[in-house]
Amino acid sequence: MVPNTTSDDTTDPSASAEVPRFNEGNGEAQRAVDIYFGGFCFFMVIVAGIGVVRGDMNYRAPLAILGFVVANIILSQLSFRATRPYVFEVARAVAGAVVAPGAYLLVSGPLSPWWPGFLIMCLGGSIVLGLITADPRWGRRLVIYYLLLLVGAMFLRDGRIDWYSLALNGGVVAMVGLLFAQIMSLLGQTLRKVHDRSVELAAARDALFAEVEVAHDIQTLLLPRDPILPGSTVRGKMLPAAEVGGDYYDVIDMHGGRKFIAIGDVSGHGVTSGLTMMMARSSLLGVLEANPDITVGEAYRVLNRALRDNLERMGASMYMTFALMESLSDGRFVGVGRHLPFMIYRAARHEVEELELEGMWLGVLDDLPGDLLHEVEIKLDHGDLLVLYTDGIIEHFAGGEMFGFDRLKSVIRDHAKKGADHVIGGILSEVESFGNAVEDDLTLFVIDHSGDPAALKPPLTH
Repeated sequence: MVPNTTSDDTTDPSASAEVPRFNEGNGEAQRAVDIYFGGFCFFMVIVAGIGVVRGDMNYRAPLAILGFVVANIILSQLSFRATRPYVFEVARAVAGAVVAPGAYLLVSGPLSPWWPGFLIMCLGGSIVLGLITADPRWGRRLVIYYLLLLVGAMFLRDGRIDWYSLALNGGVVAMVGLLFAQIMSLLGQTLRKVHDRSVELAAARDALFAEVEVAHDIQTLLLPRDPILPGSTVRGKMLPAAEVGGDYYDVIDMHGGRKFIAIGDVSGHGVTSGLTMMMARSSLLGVLEANPDITVGEAYRVLNRALRDNLERMGASMYMTFALMESLSDGRFVGVGRHLPFMIYRAARHEVEELELEGMWLGVLDDLPGDLLHEVEIKLDHGDLLVLYTDGIIEHFAGGEMFGFDRLKSVIRDHAKKGADHVIGGILSEVESFGNAVEDDLTLFVIDHSGDPAALKPPLTH
């Protein structure tokens, strides 16, 4: 296994006391060299074994090849793990220069024409040296050494040089050796570039994740802290599917005493949706601050124009389901917009009813006519709960079906008497046990009209 390291290469190993370890590029090239040589070795072992069985050669040939295989594997693994692989690859190259002539003396019979393969295999270290040092001349030196050894071997064995055989064998080996050395050099350079590029991409990814994490933190900080409505318990929870979500809920306490409640869901999820949500919140606060006496319907109209203009500038084809309500007094609310049906638990009847707003989503039309700004009145009696949510709840899909409205109503009805915290916890627990990973943002907002908020427990943290 090639270690995952990120050290840079050097062109002059002697210029530094420490030569870098293999990076991923060198490691992949080294593995290619070992596969090539190892496959050739095992093929030679099979041929040599057949030769021994037939009596064409002695047992020393396959033993010599096996010995080389073991030694080559050990040297490769040492190189992978060493802080100075250059030392081991030099040892492999020198050992190859010594072993090759010995291998020539050991082989015989049908294996004898292949003895130069020992040299090329044993000098694999010189090719790897070229990868480590980014110097392709190591492969050329291998070929030159091979040719010199071939001339010397011919002279020592026969006392003369067979020039025809030298030209034939030497030419073939020179061509194949130089081609292989060049291919390995190009492979090493390419893999080094791929490795360097992957390091750059990893750094860019980490920087992006850091920025997304900041955006997520900002989004979380924008959620209301300890929201209070007269006579009610207010609880909210948002779980983004991505690092930054497109869901939004808020309780806005204006200086003049007016209180507004908002919930929305930008189409899609992720960074763009999260930014759109933040723009909607900022625009809403600006509208309410600039117009203290504005009606809910008119505030929704101005918010739509502002968001529509921003989306056009971004070139984004998005919209936002949105509900804006004003809390009046004694459990009374007035709302406008277009969102999922509100779920209202009626304590007197122990039932959950739906309430639809009759407006339009944000960001679809340039301007909203009056008939799309119809204000709906809501009245909660003592013990009633108003549950607002986003589509990540009811559209959560598993086992061929969605979580759905009916299941949501059932969970609300089962937990309503225990309060807002239990309703939120029960819904999230049921969604999780329903199955499959959550793929969309989950947001819940519950108003429990049960009495004096001063006597209520502190809200759960987000």
